[in-house]
Amino acid sequence: MDTEPRPTSPTPEGEPILSFEEFSYRDPKRPDIGVRYDNFFAYFDDSPWGESRRKTPHYQKFASENPEMAASLCAKMKGLTEYTSEALKDFDKDLYEAYLVMRKYVSKNGDLFS
Repeated sequence: MDTEPRPTSPTPEGEPILSFEEFSYRDPKRPDIGVRYDNFFAYFDDSPWGESRRKTPHYQKFASENPEMAASLCAKMKGLTEYTSEALKDFDKDLYEAYLVMRKYVSKNGDLFS
């Protein structure tokens, strides 16, 4: 039986916006994979990879319209020493709030999670 949450709210483009449960889902059979939101956290990571993700048009729009949220997430993520599924759990709600905003600027979830 598949217990993975399924997206239920379609966007105008047809692809669903994930619920919090869907966004933060962790497959207990695949702890190595991490969370559904994959590399979304990297937009707020203090690394060259994070820096390159922050140059994307959708992040630029997000940061210009939500400077406090962007700065807060960057500050919180700066303190992480590892990016495991377990280490990111405390950030799920903050990351989900950012996802909801940024999702409006892209046509599909994969544009944010790659």
